[in-house]
Amino acid sequence: MRTDVVRLCELVVAVVFLLSATGKMVNAGGFGELISSYGLPWLSVLAPLIVLAELLAGLCLLLQISTRLFALLSLLMLLVFTGAFLYGNVFHGIEDCGCFGDIGRELPSWLTYLRNAVLMLLCCIVIKFGTNKGVSPWQWGLIGVLMVGGAFWTGNSWHLSSFYANQFARPHELLNLQVKETPLAPYLHASNDSTYVVWVFSHSCGTCANGIENIKKYRQGVADRLVTLCVTEPTERKNRLLDIDFESEYVGDALQGFIKVLPTLLYIEKGQIRYVIEGTVPNVYLFKKNYLEKTNDEILNEIKTQIINN
Repeated sequence: MRTDVVRLCELVVAVVFLLSATGKMVNAGGFGELISSYGLPWLSVLAPLIVLAELLAGLCLLLQISTRLFALLSLLMLLVFTGAFLYGNVFHGIEDCGCFGDIGRELPSWLTYLRNAVLMLLCCIVIKFGTNKGVSPWQWGLIGVLMVGGAFWTGNSWHLSSFYANQFARPHELLNLQVKETPLAPYLHASNDSTYVVWVFSHSCGTCANGIENIKKYRQGVADRLVTLCVTEPTERKNRLLDIDFESEYVGDALQGFIKVLPTLLYIEKGQIRYVIEGTVPNVYLFKKNYLEKTNDEILNEIKTQIINN
């Protein structure tokens, strides 16, 4: 096969993996939350390693360092990612693969599968026909500097997923507090006989934008009331661009220091904050299953009741 065609395949895969790694570095914690929402919470701790593996593969393919080896690594990652997305898509209703983190936008499921299939084909071409060039010291130095920088950036934006934080790790400082004792008090007068979901978001947050379709579904069957609080001033244009069809209250910096990750989802029962989920919005099915501890039959019966009532 012509070397220029093989080189083009290397560059396409490299650019995709570098964009994917960069997008996840911005919010590595959100990527871990997304893995949890796939129904694989125990694997969310691998989020930083996945980001760095993507970065290394992209850099080596770009610089033509052991291209066959890193094309094989890229192919294996694509197979794992596609399998995980297939599982989440079929069994948990996940529609956003989160492949490009905060810089990406949700694609139709079929287009995600098609894109991954094309990338796997390109990887196979590189594995078969790729060649390696001599590696100069400056290339190793460049990779070293970028990997260290990537590790620092990823570590700075990563946190344990809510699955761990709510059950095993040091809890969020708002957990188990009464709403009236927190900065949320001016925006929510929580009744002891009602449940609430509070969503704190920003119009400029990519992960928030990707979670809007999920949050719309929280208006039925999850809590008695959905409250959305926005740290950026809502305007008709911003809401239209993100397809927001619900009213949000502008809070500015009022929650600064307590809400450290956007988006943040809080579940309130009997006036008390029971759960804090940072960096993502799990779909309604997973939220009920993982946090409200409902069985599949209970969730399905609720869905049937909603359909009948509507």
